[in-house]
Amino acid sequence: MRFVLSAPTSGITRAAAILVGALMALAGWSNAHAQMPKELAGCWQTTRALPTSNPQSLSPAEARAFLGRKLRFKPSLARSGDAVLKAPQYYVRQVKASDFADAFTITLKDIGISGDSAVEVDIYREKNQLTEFPGNLVLLKNKQSILWNWRGVFFEAKRCTAK
Repeated sequence: MRFVLSAPTSGITRAAAILVGALMALAGWSNAHAQMPKELAGCWQTTRALPTSNPQSLSPAEARAFLGRKLRFKPSLARSGDAVLKAPQYYVRQVKASDFADAFTITLKDIGISGDSAVEVDIYREKNQLTEFPGNLVLLKNKQSILWNWRGVFFEAKRCTAK
């Protein structure tokens, strides 16, 4: 199995990409599948940046700029604000709380997910390449909320209409 990582623009993004790749290998990426979960489909509007203690490369002002951002997911397209991925690849897996804590130095509970695991969706452009796409790592919180990560900051988004 081969992982190709694009050159990230920050040390934290690069470290996170390497850590996610290592976790995928350790967790048995073959247990993941490449189909968008139906729970992710549709429109999501970012409502808040979560206060966490993990390393972040966005300032509070930069994080606030993402509030109100709409993310849209369908099998043939992923959109985050003006960023678009055509024919995205969705990799879905159950991430254990301990693996999440190792990767992000915070717990699932810190971001509002109770339980010992969560559904994680990693979104790639073609050929498993990570991409500069705010929202390329999503955790399904419940039917009305998702959490997405960008440069160490976790954001919460609520389901919205597609308009």
